[in-house]
Amino acid sequence: MKCFFPLFCFTLFFLPAQLGAYEFSFTCGGLGEPCRNGERAKQVLWKKDCVSYYVNELGSSQFEGDSERFKEVIDTSFSVWNDAMPGIKAELAGETNIRESVALDGNVITWRDEGWPHASATALALTIIIFDPKTGEIVDADIEFNTAVHDFSLDEESMVGKSDFQSTLTHEIGHFFGLDHSQEREATMFASSKQGQSKKRTLHPDDLAGFSAAYPDTKEAVCDTVPDFLRGKVEEEGCCSTITSKSDKSGLILLLILSVLLLRPSRS
Repeated sequence: MKCFFPLFCFTLFFLPAQLGAYEFSFTCGGLGEPCRNGERAKQVLWKKDCVSYYVNELGSSQFEGDSERFKEVIDTSFSVWNDAMPGIKAELAGETNIRESVALDGNVITWRDEGWPHASATALALTIIIFDPKTGEIVDADIEFNTAVHDFSLDEESMVGKSDFQSTLTHEIGHFFGLDHSQEREATMFASSKQGQSKKRTLHPDDLAGFSAAYPDTKEAVCDTVPDFLRGKVEEEGCCSTITSKSDKSGLILLLILSVLLLRPSRS
Protein backbone atom coordinates (compact mmCIF):
# COMPACT_ATOMS: atom_id res chain seq x y z
CA MET A 1 0.00 0.00 0.00
CA LYS A 2 1.27 3.45 -0.81
CA CYS A 3 1.93 5.75 2.11
CA PHE A 4 1.76 9.47 2.74
CA PHE A 5 4.95 10.90 4.23
CA PRO A 6 4.75 14.31 5.93
CA LEU A 7 7.93 16.30 5.35
CA PHE A 8 8.38 19.49 7.35
CA CYS A 9 11.03 21.73 5.84
CA PHE A 10 12.14 25.03 7.31
CA THR A 11 14.64 25.67 4.56
CA LEU A 12 14.14 24.27 1.10
CA PHE A 13 16.31 21.99 -0.99
CA PHE A 14 19.01 23.69 -3.03
CA LEU A 15 19.98 23.49 -6.67
CA PRO A 16 23.65 22.45 -6.87
CA ALA A 17 24.70 24.66 -9.75
CA GLN A 18 22.91 27.57 -11.38
CA LEU A 19 23.30 31.17 -12.40
CA GLY A 20 21.88 33.79 -10.07
CA ALA A 21 21.02 33.74 -6.37
CA TYR A 22 17.60 32.10 -6.76
CA GLU A 23 16.96 28.59 -5.46
CA PHE A 24 14.51 25.79 -6.27
CA SER A 25 12.86 23.12 -4.14
CA PHE A 26 13.62 19.45 -4.77
CA THR A 27 12.07 16.11 -3.92
CA CYS A 28 15.06 15.15 -1.74
CA GLY A 29 18.58 16.17 -0.85
CA GLY A 30 20.04 19.39 0.46
CA LEU A 31 18.97 20.16 4.03
CA GLY A 32 15.69 18.27 3.71
CA GLU A 33 14.81 14.58 3.38
CA PRO A 34 17.96 12.75 2.19
CA CYS A 35 17.85 10.97 -1.14
CA ARG A 36 17.70 7.18 -0.80
CA ASN A 37 20.02 4.74 -2.57
CA GLY A 38 19.84 5.36 -6.29
CA GLU A 39 17.28 8.15 -5.93
CA ARG A 40 17.85 11.34 -7.88
CA ALA A 41 16.53 14.69 -6.68
CA LYS A 42 13.84 16.12 -8.94
CA GLN A 43 12.80 19.73 -9.10
CA VAL A 44 9.39 20.41 -7.55
CA LEU A 45 7.24 22.15 -10.18
CA TRP A 46 3.76 22.34 -11.63
CA LYS A 47 3.57 20.27 -14.81
CA LYS A 48 0.53 22.07 -16.22
CA ASP A 49 0.32 25.57 -17.59
CA CYS A 50 -2.79 26.71 -15.71
CA VAL A 51 -3.22 26.36 -11.94
CA SER A 52 -6.48 27.19 -10.17
CA TYR A 53 -6.60 28.57 -6.63
CA TYR A 54 -9.32 29.36 -4.08
CA VAL A 55 -9.60 32.04 -1.39
CA ASN A 56 -11.13 31.30 2.00
CA GLU A 57 -14.49 33.08 2.04
CA LEU A 58 -14.36 34.02 5.74
CA GLY A 59 -11.26 36.14 5.33
CA SER A 60 -9.39 37.56 8.31
CA SER A 61 -10.84 39.84 10.97
CA GLN A 62 -7.96 42.19 10.18
CA PHE A 63 -9.54 43.06 6.85
CA GLU A 64 -13.18 43.47 7.83
CA GLY A 65 -14.71 46.30 5.82
CA ASP A 66 -11.97 46.10 3.18
CA SER A 67 -13.15 43.04 1.26
CA GLU A 68 -12.93 44.66 -2.18
CA ARG A 69 -9.44 46.04 -1.56
CA PHE A 70 -8.46 42.68 -0.09
CA LYS A 71 -9.54 40.83 -3.25
CA GLU A 72 -7.78 43.42 -5.41
CA VAL A 73 -4.49 42.88 -3.55
CA ILE A 74 -4.69 39.10 -4.00
CA ASP A 75 -5.38 39.49 -7.71
CA THR A 76 -2.53 41.99 -8.10
CA SER A 77 -0.06 39.72 -6.30
CA PHE A 78 -0.82 36.80 -8.61
CA SER A 79 -0.74 39.08 -11.66
CA VAL A 80 2.85 40.06 -10.83
CA TRP A 81 3.89 36.44 -11.42
CA ASN A 82 1.37 35.72 -14.19
CA ASP A 83 2.64 38.65 -16.23
CA ALA A 84 6.28 37.66 -15.74
CA MET A 85 6.23 34.39 -17.68
CA PRO A 86 3.82 33.36 -20.45
CA GLY A 87 4.21 29.60 -19.90
CA ILE A 88 2.27 29.25 -16.64
CA LYS A 89 -0.65 31.07 -15.02
CA ALA A 90 -2.51 30.91 -11.71
CA GLU A 91 -6.21 31.71 -11.94
CA LEU A 92 -8.78 32.43 -9.23
CA ALA A 93 -11.37 29.65 -9.24
CA GLY A 94 -13.62 31.11 -6.53
CA GLU A 95 -14.09 31.04 -2.77
CA THR A 96 -14.16 28.11 -0.36
CA ASN A 97 -15.14 27.49 3.25
CA ILE A 98 -11.99 25.44 3.86
CA ARG A 99 -10.11 27.20 6.65
CA GLU A 100 -7.20 24.83 7.23
CA SER A 101 -4.77 23.43 4.70
CA VAL A 102 -5.93 19.99 3.58
CA ALA A 103 -4.17 17.62 1.21
CA LEU A 104 -5.61 17.90 -2.32
CA ASP A 105 -8.11 20.61 -1.37
CA GLY A 106 -7.71 22.61 -4.57
CA ASN A 107 -4.99 25.18 -3.67
CA VAL A 108 -6.35 27.43 -0.94
CA ILE A 109 -5.26 30.81 0.47
CA THR A 110 -6.31 31.13 4.09
CA TRP A 111 -5.46 32.82 7.43
CA ARG A 112 -4.95 31.68 11.00
CA ASP A 113 -6.76 34.21 13.24
CA GLU A 114 -7.40 31.78 16.09
CA GLY A 115 -3.85 30.54 16.59
CA TRP A 116 -0.68 29.59 14.72
CA PRO A 117 -0.18 25.80 14.82
CA HIS A 118 3.17 25.77 13.06
CA ALA A 119 6.72 26.26 14.32
CA SER A 120 8.17 29.74 14.81
CA ALA A 121 5.77 32.55 15.62
CA THR A 122 8.05 34.94 13.70
CA ALA A 123 6.83 33.44 10.43
CA LEU A 124 4.46 35.77 8.63
CA ALA A 125 3.12 32.99 6.42
CA LEU A 126 3.85 29.56 5.01
CA THR A 127 3.19 27.56 1.87
CA ILE A 128 2.30 23.87 2.04
CA ILE A 129 3.05 21.90 -1.12
CA ILE A 130 1.96 18.35 -1.99
CA PHE A 131 4.08 16.75 -4.70
CA ASP A 132 4.68 13.41 -6.38
CA PRO A 133 8.11 12.15 -5.17
CA LYS A 134 8.61 10.16 -8.37
CA THR A 135 8.28 13.11 -10.72
CA GLY A 136 8.47 16.27 -8.59
CA GLU A 137 5.07 17.36 -9.92
CA ILE A 138 3.15 19.67 -7.61
CA VAL A 139 -0.45 18.54 -7.21
CA ASP A 140 -1.58 20.91 -4.45
CA ALA A 141 -0.32 24.11 -2.81
CA ASP A 142 -1.87 26.08 0.05
CA ILE A 143 -0.84 29.42 1.56
CA GLU A 144 -1.52 30.26 5.23
CA PHE A 145 -1.09 33.68 6.85
CA ASN A 146 -0.09 34.04 10.49
CA THR A 147 -2.78 36.61 11.35
CA ALA A 148 -2.94 35.27 14.93
CA VAL A 149 0.48 36.77 15.71
CA HIS A 150 1.16 39.46 13.11
CA ASP A 151 -0.73 42.51 11.90
CA PHE A 152 -0.93 43.14 8.16
CA SER A 153 -1.74 46.20 6.10
CA LEU A 154 -3.30 46.42 2.66
CA ASP A 155 -2.08 49.93 1.95
CA GLU A 156 1.20 51.78 2.41
CA GLU A 157 -0.31 54.72 4.32
CA SER A 158 -1.48 52.44 7.16
CA MET A 159 1.62 50.27 7.38
CA VAL A 160 3.25 51.65 10.55
CA GLY A 161 3.91 48.74 12.90
CA LYS A 162 2.49 46.26 10.39
CA SER A 163 3.69 43.95 7.62
CA ASP A 164 2.67 44.49 4.03
CA PHE A 165 0.14 41.85 3.03
CA GLN A 166 0.82 42.26 -0.69
CA SER A 167 4.60 41.86 -0.36
CA THR A 168 4.15 38.78 1.84
CA LEU A 169 1.66 37.18 -0.55
CA THR A 170 3.86 37.91 -3.57
CA HIS A 171 6.70 36.11 -1.75
CA GLU A 172 4.48 33.13 -0.90
CA ILE A 173 3.28 32.83 -4.49
CA GLY A 174 6.90 32.30 -5.47
CA HIS A 175 6.91 29.27 -3.15
CA PHE A 176 3.52 28.27 -4.62
CA PHE A 177 5.30 27.98 -7.99
CA GLY A 178 8.20 25.97 -6.51
CA LEU A 179 10.83 28.63 -5.84
CA ASP A 180 12.93 28.57 -2.67
CA HIS A 181 14.41 31.51 -0.78
CA SER A 182 16.88 33.53 -2.80
CA GLN A 183 20.31 34.56 -1.54
CA GLU A 184 19.80 38.00 -3.12
CA ARG A 185 18.78 40.38 -0.31
CA GLU A 186 16.80 42.67 -2.63
CA ALA A 187 14.83 39.82 -4.20
CA THR A 188 11.19 39.27 -3.33
CA MET A 189 12.14 35.66 -2.57
CA PHE A 190 14.74 36.64 0.05
CA ALA A 191 13.88 35.00 3.38
CA SER A 192 13.38 38.12 5.51
CA SER A 193 11.54 41.40 5.20
CA LYS A 194 11.39 44.63 7.16
CA GLN A 195 8.19 45.64 8.88
CA GLY A 196 6.51 48.39 6.89
CA GLN A 197 8.37 47.47 3.69
CA SER A 198 6.36 47.41 0.46
CA LYS A 199 9.05 47.37 -2.25
CA LYS A 200 8.82 43.59 -2.62
CA ARG A 201 5.38 43.78 -4.17
CA THR A 202 7.21 43.59 -7.50
CA LEU A 203 9.80 41.10 -8.74
CA HIS A 204 13.54 41.62 -8.67
CA PRO A 205 15.59 40.50 -11.72
CA ASP A 206 16.76 37.52 -9.65
CA ASP A 207 13.14 36.45 -9.08
CA LEU A 208 12.46 36.75 -12.79
CA ALA A 209 15.57 34.74 -13.63
CA GLY A 210 14.55 31.93 -11.28
CA PHE A 211 10.98 31.87 -12.57
CA SER A 212 12.19 31.84 -16.17
CA ALA A 213 14.59 28.98 -15.44
CA ALA A 214 11.81 26.99 -13.74
CA TYR A 215 9.23 27.57 -16.47
CA PRO A 216 11.07 28.32 -19.73
CA ASP A 217 8.13 27.63 -22.03
CA THR A 218 7.38 30.76 -24.07
CA LYS A 219 4.02 29.51 -25.33
CA GLU A 220 1.16 31.54 -23.85
CA ALA A 221 -0.72 29.59 -21.16
CA VAL A 222 -4.48 29.42 -21.60
CA CYS A 223 -6.70 28.93 -18.57
CA ASP A 224 -10.02 27.23 -19.20
CA THR A 225 -12.74 26.35 -16.72
CA VAL A 226 -11.97 24.99 -13.24
CA PRO A 227 -11.39 21.20 -13.30
CA ASP A 228 -14.45 19.35 -12.01
CA PHE A 229 -12.48 17.27 -9.51
CA LEU A 230 -11.15 20.43 -7.83
CA ARG A 231 -14.56 22.09 -7.72
CA GLY A 232 -16.12 18.97 -6.25
CA LYS A 233 -13.35 18.63 -3.68
CA VAL A 234 -14.06 22.08 -2.28
CA GLU A 235 -17.86 21.95 -2.39
CA GLU A 236 -18.35 18.42 -1.12
CA GLU A 237 -15.62 17.96 1.47
CA GLY A 238 -16.06 21.39 3.00
CA CYS A 239 -14.31 21.70 6.33
CA CYS A 240 -11.86 18.82 6.35
CA SER A 241 -9.76 19.33 9.43
CA THR A 242 -6.40 17.61 8.99
CA ILE A 243 -3.80 17.03 6.31
CA THR A 244 -3.41 13.42 7.42
CA SER A 245 -7.00 12.61 6.47
CA LYS A 246 -5.57 11.35 3.15
CA SER A 247 -2.64 9.49 4.68
CA ASP A 248 -3.63 5.94 3.84
CA LYS A 249 -4.48 6.60 0.20
CA SER A 250 -1.78 8.86 -1.15
CA GLY A 251 1.67 8.23 -2.57
CA LEU A 252 2.41 11.94 -2.36
CA ILE A 253 4.73 13.91 -0.10
CA LEU A 254 3.99 17.07 1.82
CA LEU A 255 6.50 19.93 1.84
CA LEU A 256 5.90 22.66 4.40
CA ILE A 257 7.77 25.83 3.47
CA LEU A 258 7.96 28.05 6.52
CA SER A 259 8.69 31.59 5.44
CA VAL A 260 10.46 33.18 8.38
CA LEU A 261 10.22 36.77 7.27
CA LEU A 262 11.80 38.43 10.28
CA LEU A 263 10.15 41.62 11.36
CA ARG A 264 12.68 44.37 11.68
CA PRO A 265 11.58 48.00 12.05
CA SER A 266 12.39 50.22 9.11
CA ARG A 267 14.95 52.92 9.73
CA SER A 268 14.54 56.30 8.16
